[in-house]
Amino acid sequence: GWRAMSDVEVDEMVGVIASTSRQMGGIVEDLLASARSDLGELAVVPWKVFLFDEAKAALPTVDLGDREVFFVGGDVTAWADGGRVRQIVRNLVSNAVRHGDGPIRIEAFTQGDQAVMRVYDQGDGVPLEQIDQMFEPYWIGHQGKGHTESIGLGLSLSRLLAQRMDGNLVYRR
Repeated sequence: GWRAMSDVEVDEMVGVIASTSRQMGGIVEDLLASARSDLGELAVVPWKVFLFDEAKAALPTVDLGDREVFFVGGDVTAWADGGRVRQIVRNLVSNAVRHGDGPIRIEAFTQGDQAVMRVYDQGDGVPLEQIDQMFEPYWIGHQGKGHTESIGLGLSLSRLLAQRMDGNLVYRR
């Protein structure tokens, strides 16, 4: 027969819905940006941004689960599109949650006249034979359990966004 759900069951269900919604929202944002790029209409509007502020604003859009995120270094300013920085950080942190392990560290510093942001995790990393492919559109590494399926656009799109802001996105094992 039918029975009412307990408060714990309702909370769990709401958590699953919220988590899935965040993940799907990111996928939709990436698909729209990719389509705009294909049409030559991907807008990047740079201004002075604080990298840690943008990274912290991106975190609520990621389903972190029980993973901790630490910020290391100073809050560096950069000439960049804040919305696109948040999109890049969302993709990198999502990948760290999906494929990595342990706490996630976001680091920012300056190197000469460049602002640098790094996202680290303690996972095994991308297999050496796949490093050349990982920035290709629709490339998908192994799927993490309990996550919405990836469509494989995050890294290629994030690199494109970084390059549109006169930067780059690279992988270091």
